[in-house]
Amino acid sequence: MCRPPAAPTTKTNAALARKKCGTAMKLRCLEDMPRGYCCDCSKFRGHRCDLSAWEALSSSLSPRHNEFWNVLTDVVPLLFFVVAALDTVRVDTAFTASSISLQRGFLATAFFTVLQHACSFVAHTFSACSPRLSHTIWYLDYMGIGLNFMWNAPAAALVALGPNASEMDVGPWISGWFAMNACLTGPLVALAVWATVKHEPSKTASWLATAAGSGPAGFLVVALVLLPNLAATLAAGLGADTRGLTLLAVLIGSLGVKELHFPEALWPSKGSKRFDFSAAHSHVLWHLGVWVVQILYLVMYMRAMGQSLGSAPLQNRGPTGNVTRVELLGCAPARGLGASIDALMTLTFP
Repeated sequence: MCRPPAAPTTKTNAALARKKCGTAMKLRCLEDMPRGYCCDCSKFRGHRCDLSAWEALSSSLSPRHNEFWNVLTDVVPLLFFVVAALDTVRVDTAFTASSISLQRGFLATAFFTVLQHACSFVAHTFSACSPRLSHTIWYLDYMGIGLNFMWNAPAAALVALGPNASEMDVGPWISGWFAMNACLTGPLVALAVWATVKHEPSKTASWLATAAGSGPAGFLVVALVLLPNLAATLAAGLGADTRGLTLLAVLIGSLGVKELHFPEALWPSKGSKRFDFSAAHSHVLWHLGVWVVQILYLVMYMRAMGQSLGSAPLQNRGPTGNVTRVELLGCAPARGLGASIDALMTLTFP
């Protein structure tokens, strides 16, 4: 994905490319991009470059460039999860009836989900400012993804333990898990910000080798971030809520679509530019898959909080005195999507 494109061979070719791709927002074709830029080589038109920070930000939601759908699929989920989290905390009876550990897990997950989309938005927006930044700003994106996985793990473990787990029994080790994550979060954020601002990227090293070092060190970093989350989510899916299995399948499928560059890989010729500005591009599909995974996590946590409400005294329940499927979904923005997902889960895992 991130290969510095070759410079145009002649000024005439560059001029023809600019005429073909348009001059608004300094849009370029792939072959006309300045040397050193990290570009998505599956897109041949609509690349931005050499923008000021304000130009990059103000043009981020313009459909004229090829990052539009990537940016949009960060902005909409970001707003969705902000409203969902605030609405759940303010008005959802299940949230206040759940354990302190589950409340903290939900809040941490919501915060780092929003942060992940904010980091991705920043990366897709400001990568057009300079060749160096087009490489290094993705450290913020990777940081957001890593922190989202890391902070999802304790909440997923609480779901796996079920509603009968005593706060007195699980509270201390969940608090310790939170403390460990907090100790790791500071250095990860500092490293990502430093790398974005100061690092001079290698033109040959992969992003993993550059970010975490090659060999065992890189695998260790990835394992520390991903494995606790995957293990806790798998346990939750097997023992408490089949949404955990579904979201793992969606995550693996979405990652496969992204890494295989499907469907644009079916038309590898430069003559085929049908996905340059398309919502069906593999990276957009990856963003949508991540959003579905995060919604499934949200619904899974709300269901766990609803189970806590179901075991609470009657006066602590909602106005009906019962816990229905819709009441378990709680927040307004998640209700429609959550109900659809819930129906699909019922058909998939009766």
